[in-house]
Amino acid sequence: MITLTHFLFPFAVLSDLCLDARIADSEIEAARDLGASPARILVDHVIPRSRAGLVAGFVLTLLIACGDWVTPFWSAAA
Repeated sequence: MITLTHFLFPFAVLSDLCLDARIADSEIEAARDLGASPARILVDHVIPRSRAGLVAGFVLTLLIACGDWVTPFWSAAA
């Protein structure tokens, strides 16, 4: 599992980075100017907008990990 985590982590990060690039810097600056802490900016602005990327990365890596985990069982049964 540790090897799969290291191997599949870039898939999760890349799917999330595509959506994080769409968040305008001016929106983050506006939240800072209004007094939001970095944690509040993350919770209120970044995570809701990158939720689709997080879900896509999770599903993509889960499917690949399950396939890699099941493959030895199928080949041993044959």
